[in-house]
Amino acid sequence: MLLLVPLLYAHPGSSPGASGAARDTIGHRMELIVGADEVELRYTAEVPERRVLEEARATPGYGQQLLSSLADGVRLTWDGAPLPSTAIVVPDGVKGGEKGFLDFTVALRAPFPDDGRHGTIGVRNGNFPDVDGFFATSVTLDATLLAEETSLLKVKQGRIRDNWHGAWVKDEAAREPWVKIRPAGLLERGSGPLPLPQRMAGVAGDEPPPWVFGLLALALLPIGWLGRKLGRRARGSAG
Repeated sequence: MLLLVPLLYAHPGSSPGASGAARDTIGHRMELIVGADEVELRYTAEVPERRVLEEARATPGYGQQLLSSLADGVRLTWDGAPLPSTAIVVPDGVKGGEKGFLDFTVALRAPFPDDGRHGTIGVRNGNFPDVDGFFATSVTLDATLLAEETSLLKVKQGRIRDNWHGAWVKDEAAREPWVKIRPAGLLERGSGPLPLPQRMAGVAGDEPPPWVFGLLALALLPIGWLGRKLGRRARGSAG
């Protein structure tokens, strides 16, 4: 899945065969990195280069103004309420993106609330509200966390049936993605950060992480040793 995300992220309007409507559409790309104690959001607006140049001719310093506006327009939420966050410096905040587009990137970091690790993380995106857009969101979860529900996947009968994770969606509902998380149990913990589809609770076919088998093997060693010792004692008594 990690290898697929960059391919899914190619803006629909960047391909040679894209329609004029797609080429003029804003791309809203969001990456949520949910750690053990905090969450990070990296938000990129993929803006048609032609649109930026037209605005820049009329407004000196338009690029930096737009970047500042984008930072004000995106927010992290916890159970629907704003989650206090701080800005992360992005060295390449403005750069060339897919063919015909410029990327404007901002990033935020926020610690979980005091009673966190069991609630819903969301994003409010108020950027370009009156402009058609495509929306793509990917989520990475820490090994100590599981997702119970999300707007990015649909799970039916223990299987992932619909999956919009990392894919472009032309739907205003995708403007505000969310993930409900909880702490993972001992046997549910993974070996490291994993993409959302691999950290969904209740999905059939889940296997315990490799370290669990190692722990079980260690637990069986003294049992085997005790069995051999008792066996030798029993044979000695019989002799």
